[in-house]
Amino acid sequence: MRLERSTYVKIALIVLLCLGVCGFFGGCRGIVPGGGSLFAPGGLMGCVGWNAMGEIAGYAGDAVGEMADYAGDAASEVADATLHSGVRGGVAATNEGSHFEIDASEVNAIDLNWLAGSGSVRVVPDSETGGAIVVNETMHGGPQPVMACSTNDGVLSIDYMEGSGGLSGCSLGTWGSKDVELLIPESAASLERFVLEAASGEYGIDGADAVLCGKMELDVASGSVSVSRTSVTDLELSLASGNVAYEGSVAKTLRIDQASGEFRLGQCSPAPETIAGSLASGHIILELPADTALKANVNKTSGNFTNDFAESAGDSSQPCDLSFDIISGNLEVLGVE
Repeated sequence: MRLERSTYVKIALIVLLCLGVCGFFGGCRGIVPGGGSLFAPGGLMGCVGWNAMGEIAGYAGDAVGEMADYAGDAASEVADATLHSGVRGGVAATNEGSHFEIDASEVNAIDLNWLAGSGSVRVVPDSETGGAIVVNETMHGGPQPVMACSTNDGVLSIDYMEGSGGLSGCSLGTWGSKDVELLIPESAASLERFVLEAASGEYGIDGADAVLCGKMELDVASGSVSVSRTSVTDLELSLASGNVAYEGSVAKTLRIDQASGEFRLGQCSPAPETIAGSLASGHIILELPADTALKANVNKTSGNFTNDFAESAGDSSQPCDLSFDIISGNLEVLGVE
């Protein structure tokens, strides 16, 4: 069976972790029999078994080879993507940063994928950009891989670097940092979709009280994301860690899948028609109008669920269906005037 490259990487990391644990127990004479020998009867290796050791060693060897290949590919990506001056893929670059713009009429959706640094997304008057969607990149602390911008079937993709970075982005911290600014003219604000994939860093989205898009997707691994003065039809959030705050309106559906961290929906009026999701850990705060007719269905293994609407019928013209699965953590649904 041929495993995926990402699986090999995970196996290698697990093996390294196991070796560290084995070294710890092997050196504790009071824990491991035979004077602290890892290979003594009853020792840790004795429990694992030599057949298992052989399997792990085989996978580890493959994993190390795969990681070496991956490192070579990543180095090539960085070398190819690094550009000190000139134009590459429509992106004009200098030592300080790069610039890209496109006629807003050619774009109906935007995907922004950024690994680290900070990001600013703003809806601005058409006069500020001449009716174009503008992307500015600022570099700090040395040479950086230049961002990649491309369009396909009306979708503008903005990537931290060519090849979308991948695991190679983990080594870029020693190169410095990069910030991205995305300016969207008011005439183009009603996009079909806007997606932000953020690995880390701080990001702000200011919708200038406009309907930014039909569907907004926020995929956050870590860091901080703040969305303000923004109206969307549907909002989908995937949060591994970090903090996300959203202030604005969500007309129909709010979907939240949160592993950890904190999400706050601030004074969303009216409430979304449907709120659904899952919470493994962390904290979710949903601020809804006090007259919301909330119908809640929450399955809870552990953690806490606070519902200000438990004893209130609300206004039948302002319905909201809440469906959530909680493993742990805290979910608060608060009524605000």
